[in-house]
Order: sequence, then C-alpha cells, then structure tokens
Amino acid sequence: MWPASIAPGYPGGEDYHGLLTLTDLTAEAFARTDEVKGWIAEAHAVATSERTRRRDGDHCHDPFDCGFAITATEQSAAEFPLDWLPRLAPLVAPVG
Repeated sequence: MWPASIAPGYPGGEDYHGLLTLTDLTAEAFARTDEVKGWIAEAHAVATSERTRRRDGDHCHDPFDCGFAITATEQSAAEFPLDWLPRLAPLVAPVG
C-alpha cells in the first residue's frame, strides 16, 4: 500500500516534480489484519441481530436519522406507500 502525500516545500511555478511523495504502509496495513477481522465480525453480528429486523418507526429518527432508514422502509413498505405523494409525505408518520 503506497498512499501519496503532498511533499513540504512545493516551489510553485507549475514545477510539479517531487510534489507527491509515496510512503510504503504495507507492513502497517497487514499488522492490523486481526483488528479488521474483528470489525468484520462485529458488523456481521450487528447485521444478523434481532435489532436489525425491527420495522421502521420512531427509533429510526431518534436520537438521529438512521442511514438505513430508506432501505428498511423499502423492505417493510406497502406496495404504494403514502410518502410517495409529494404533498402528503411530510404528514405521514412512520409505522412501527
């Protein structure tokens, strides 16, 4: 893994030689393999938990809007949901 970063001391004048420097982070990336495996295991646990099977409702917007609310709503919505109606959508409360 070789990310590029901007080198200090850019001389300007459209002389871009040496502007970017590459740093080998391969060893550091592979050293975190177990940590990443842990993140993946945690994500799988969340995805298969009972909490992810809940219908949409107030918990989707409190204390903050959930990034998955649209997906959850699509999975549990009626064939022709009321929030499709442009003037009615702000008045429709989520069913939960």
